[in-house]
Amino acid sequence: MKNKKNYLLLVLLSIIIQYSCDKSDSISKDYETFAEFHTSKKYNINKFTDKKYMMPPIDMEIIDDKYLITENGQGVSKPMILIYDLESKIFYKGFGKEGKGPNEFINIRGIFVNNNNLWVYDKTQTKFKIYRIDDILYKSKPEPKLIKKLNMNEGWIWKLNIIKNKIVTTGAFIDYRLVFYNFDLEPIKKIGEFPENTSEKNKFIHFQTTNIVKNPKKELFSFANLHNDMFEIYNYNGELLKTICGPDIFKFSWLTGRQFKNTIFTYSRLGATSNHIYAVYSGLKMNNKKDWLSVRGKNIFVFDWDGKPVKKIVTDFHILSIIASEKRKELYMIYFDGEYFRIGYIDISDIEGK
Repeated sequence: MKNKKNYLLLVLLSIIIQYSCDKSDSISKDYETFAEFHTSKKYNINKFTDKKYMMPPIDMEIIDDKYLITENGQGVSKPMILIYDLESKIFYKGFGKEGKGPNEFINIRGIFVNNNNLWVYDKTQTKFKIYRIDDILYKSKPEPKLIKKLNMNEGWIWKLNIIKNKIVTTGAFIDYRLVFYNFDLEPIKKIGEFPENTSEKNKFIHFQTTNIVKNPKKELFSFANLHNDMFEIYNYNGELLKTICGPDIFKFSWLTGRQFKNTIFTYSRLGATSNHIYAVYSGLKMNNKKDWLSVRGKNIFVFDWDGKPVKKIVTDFHILSIIASEKRKELYMIYFDGEYFRIGYIDISDIEGK
């Protein structure tokens, strides 16, 4: 009888543990893993312009495959937004000053083309400043046609992108990993619950993300995790289609109790075409908090939009940001040459097709 009671107790305990694991791992059920790329190739980064930066611009956008737009990493007293001609690869013009005025910015953390408008997100002011593209290209002093303030009641926003008629965001939200906003900048949908018993600290550490990239043709979007080998693909309705894990970490940090001091930096920035996702990858641990540059990735992983690994791009330099031009078959990037930050590019026609 005693043995039977012990047996029943063990069965009950195993059921409880299994249920607990299922709940805590709900964010990563049915994920796929990979350990290597079958194809790896060294690419040289071509110089795009002679301009050099002491601090790196991060956010970039492309207009009609003709112009590259970056925020200005230089800061004070310089134009806050810079425009380059993609054909001639020379500086075209700049606009916007540092400050809190209508045509001023403090901390640009998103530049997006939507129809015939350019949306610029200032994280510090929590505002979108919306310009007509013709104005920024052809007027000497363009002014925003609209200024909209984002509703921050759900929590602090990290990354965002415009998909169709709404804005998708990741951030330090209260209960969800993704929040959708309408163009009045009010929340309309929240998805992606955190694992149970996730502390606020762990939400901040383990769920920081890269930028969000989109595929308008297939109506998909994707982003990756900064501290786990994980990126996810969603449809425009917010349904999670696939979670891909690898090549170095196969157990998510919220399941292992990994502390921030042991954090590995994995994906840092994404770019995309209608065929592929390009992901800057590090896989390194930061030994010195001040040496943030050393953990920036030198490699770019390429996946298709089904999440299958396609190719590993190897370079000699730390890469801070990327954006792809599908028409020109070029991948533009901000990289560190050992002394300065520069804009460069690589030819991706062997990946995208001639």
